[in-house]
Amino acid sequence: QDIGTWQAATITQLTGFIISLVILLVVRDGHFREYQKVQPLYLIGGAFAAIIIFNEVTAIQIIGVTLTIAALLIAQLAFTFAIDAKGWFGVQKKKMKWP
Repeated sequence: QDIGTWQAATITQLTGFIISLVILLVVRDGHFREYQKVQPLYLIGGAFAAIIIFNEVTAIQIIGVTLTIAALLIAQLAFTFAIDAKGWFGVQKKKMKWP
């Protein structure tokens, strides 16, 4: 509330970036040439996350925490189901059936 929604999203993303960079440099040897092998869609995932965080914080202010989190979880599950069923993003297609 005190700093604003975009500022909160920026701080969240910046913190995640710094921690990821430290892990890359300490644990993974820090070979930046390897980024050329990564698909561009995966490299811009952080930008999508910033938009999601902004929308989530805004929705919490408008409709409340419980409904926002419920809608977010349902959307994630539905999208994950679609990714597995359709084979999007290079994921192997999986047949969905009742256990």
